[in-house]
Amino acid sequence: MSVCSTIRFDPAWLSDHSPRQRRSVKSVRRNKSCAFCRLLARAMFEEQRRGEIGYENSRIVTWEWSDHVGPSGGFWIMNNFWSRTSICFGVPPNPDEELNRSYSLLSSRPPVINTDRIKGWIKRCVEGHGAECGGGVDEEKRRPRRNSRLLSTKIHHILPGLEILRLIDVERKCLVEVQVLEPYVCLSYVWGSTAALRLTQANLELLLEDGALMEAKQHIPTTLLQAMYVCSKIGQRYLWVDALCLIQNDPRDLKLGIEVMDLIYEKADLTIIAASGDNANAGLPGVAEGTRMPSKPLFEVAPSVQLGVHVGLEQHLAASTYRTRAWTLVIPPGPDPT
Repeated sequence: MSVCSTIRFDPAWLSDHSPRQRRSVKSVRRNKSCAFCRLLARAMFEEQRRGEIGYENSRIVTWEWSDHVGPSGGFWIMNNFWSRTSICFGVPPNPDEELNRSYSLLSSRPPVINTDRIKGWIKRCVEGHGAECGGGVDEEKRRPRRNSRLLSTKIHHILPGLEILRLIDVERKCLVEVQVLEPYVCLSYVWGSTAALRLTQANLELLLEDGALMEAKQHIPTTLLQAMYVCSKIGQRYLWVDALCLIQNDPRDLKLGIEVMDLIYEKADLTIIAASGDNANAGLPGVAEGTRMPSKPLFEVAPSVQLGVHVGLEQHLAASTYRTRAWTLVIPPGPDPT
């Protein structure tokens, strides 16, 4: 009997009943005609590929519905308790409203990121969370949100010890020094051994001039350039990057910046995490053409019902060079965006 024929593909019913099912790994792998079995086989492959667990043919694979995995629930593969690999519903054909799309897996992953989608995430955060997100700035009034408990917009009240905060102005293509908090984005990435432009006492004044970063473009790592591009596309003017916003040969400036680095990330409107590379020239997959492979990850398991394998962000990062960085212990990535 096909596994598909034993499952009621109705998220509301599944949420109420949380059915648990079991099959031998061997039978799952052999059942090529069952779309759900093919998805189970792919999910097992993902876990085995990352070294999380082995799936010998003699083993039993167990799964049940959980509301706490994937974008909005999914069939959780239970053999590895710490895993969040799951099988989730895809975007329904012609969804009635945009919100439906945000709680489902997309039917395809294009080769280039959709920056309008990122702006949609930000918009939903602002509208849905409001003052509950305590790190940012009120977009209209350009001042800290009420619950952030900031006494003043002055930088030294927000980041103790700092009188100014240096930021990359992606419009003017230069560094700026602000005394009052502005909305900004942080970049978290792996330096590696890449020879690249750094802020020093000698080039500070030069990099504060309009267009200075464009003139030095050939010395700026790909990841930083692409982060600047993303900021411009999502309507964010300012970007904070450690290598260019802290004076690398000034012990006092470095000390003051490092002491409040957790707050610098906390007060950012968002953080771009360059998690896939092992150096600063690795870039951001999907920003430029040819930097990520397109895919169509969904299987149709019943008429108008599509499912796909969802792998949690932490699992993707587990074997990355990025995950070994000290600062990732301070700024772990949040939940997967919906």
